[in-house]
Amino acid sequence: MRVALLTLALCVVAFALPASADDELYRCRCCGEYFGKNPNAPTYWRKALSLGRLIRDHKYEEVVARFDDLYRKNDYTLGDLGWTGEALFALGALKSGIRDPLIPYRYFQAEKPKDLVADDLMWMHAKYGKKIWDAAAIAEYGQPVLCATGELRKADPKDPRLLNRRLSAFIVTGHFDEALAEVSAVPPNGLRYVVNIGELLAKTMQEYIGMARYQEGAQYLATLKRVHGLSKATRDHWVARLTRGVEQEPLAPDRKKSLLAKIQSI
Repeated sequence: MRVALLTLALCVVAFALPASADDELYRCRCCGEYFGKNPNAPTYWRKALSLGRLIRDHKYEEVVARFDDLYRKNDYTLGDLGWTGEALFALGALKSGIRDPLIPYRYFQAEKPKDLVADDLMWMHAKYGKKIWDAAAIAEYGQPVLCATGELRKADPKDPRLLNRRLSAFIVTGHFDEALAEVSAVPPNGLRYVVNIGELLAKTMQEYIGMARYQEGAQYLATLKRVHGLSKATRDHWVARLTRGVEQEPLAPDRKKSLLAKIQSI
C-alpha cells in the first residue's frame, strides 16, 4: 500500500530564530495592545516549563497566559513571542471548529487516485475546513497573532518559514489584501535559500483552496505570476484546482461564469 503523507503545515517558527544576547533586550512593538492588561492574571515565578514544551503538549492557553505574565514582568524574548504566536494560531483555528494546524495532517492512500484534482480538493478541504476563522475567533486572536507574526518577520525578513506563517495569519483572519501586499513586497532573491520565490509561495494556494476562498486564491495566484513569475506547470496545476473548486460550489450562474473566466485568464 502506498502511503502519501501530506504535511505542508507550516513549521513552528520560534526556534528558527538565532539565540543571542540581544534577545534579552527585545521589546515587542505591538504586544502592549494585547498583553499585560489584566493585573489579576496568573503569576508564574519561574519558567517551570518552556513555552515550546507547552506547545508540544498542546497547552495553548497556558502558553498565552505565561507570555502575558512574562510581558508584565518585562522578561521575555522574541522566541517567547514566536511560541505565543503559534499558540494563538492554534487557538483561533480550534475556536472556529477547524482542526489543530500544529498537528501535521496525515492522509493515507491505498492506491494512486484516478482523478488527481478531485483527490487534492478532498484533502485540502479536510485539512483546512473549507472556511477561515469565525468572527469571534478573529476578534479574540486575530490581531495578537498578526502582531506576533509581524514581529518575527521584521526580525528575519529573509526566512521563508516566517513569511509563510505571516501569510497564513493574513488568510485565516480575512486580511487578503495584506497577503497580496506582503508577497508583492518580497524583493528578488529576498528569501534565504530560495531561488524561485513564485514557485515556493504558490504552495500557499492550498490554503486558499482548502478554505474555499477561490476568488481570493485567484487574485493571489495572479499576483504571484505578475510579481515573481510562475512556471506553466505550476500555473496549470493551481488553475485546475481552482476551476474544479468553483465548479462544485453552489454559486449563482453569472457569478460562477465570471469567476471561472477570471481564473482561466491567469
